[in-house]
Amino acid sequence: MNFNSFMQLQVVSKFAKHFQTQEPMPENLLHKLCASKNIFSASELQNQVFYSMLDQVYHSGKLTKSTIEILEDVQKEYYGLPYVKNTVCIFINFWH
Repeated sequence: MNFNSFMQLQVVSKFAKHFQTQEPMPENLLHKLCASKNIFSASELQNQVFYSMLDQVYHSGKLTKSTIEILEDVQKEYYGLPYVKNTVCIFINFWH
């Protein structure tokens, strides 16, 4: 089952129960839960565009700068937040 089908009201209502009383989740909370899947969709899309562009630059020929310098340049152009020097390296999360 993928995440998108999991967050549909018809699916969630089948198993969303209180862990002790087994009462079903109230319908208003079900609607809020299902709607929450769209909260960060724009920033997630922007993040994927950034990763895609970074991947293209890294694999499009000989690199003339360090990978961190390239990351800073690409992030400046394609991501809404600036790169912060001396932070946890993005390469921990950048995988295929």
